Amino acid sequence: MIAGAVSENSIMHWKLKKEKLDFYDIKVLNIIEECKNIIKNKLIDIKIFDLYQGDEIKNGFKSISLRLILQDKNTTLTNKKINIILEKCITILKNKFKVEIRGISST
Repeated sequence: MIAGAVSENSIMHWKLKKEKLDFYDIKVLNIIEECKNIIKNKLIDIKIFDLYQGDEIKNGFKSISLRLILQDKNTTLTNKKINIILEKCITILKNKFKVEIRGISST
């Protein structure tokens, strides 16, 4: 490769999609690792961006919000494809960690 040249893989041609999942308290690092395992090559980044305790949350629990940045390097991620990915992720997390989903929203 020529010095200073941009490789084909360094510029993403497809739109990034940001998604948010809200869960009630559980071992967050385990959830993050499991999301990475489930979503694999479409997960660009995952971060905790909110932690909430209050009247709307069961006593002794916390609500934890994760921001997921998704991108397919080969095609556009449609809402249908994103929903399939998130449904799979949520189903596995519910079965494995007994999480209660509080909300899903695009950001």
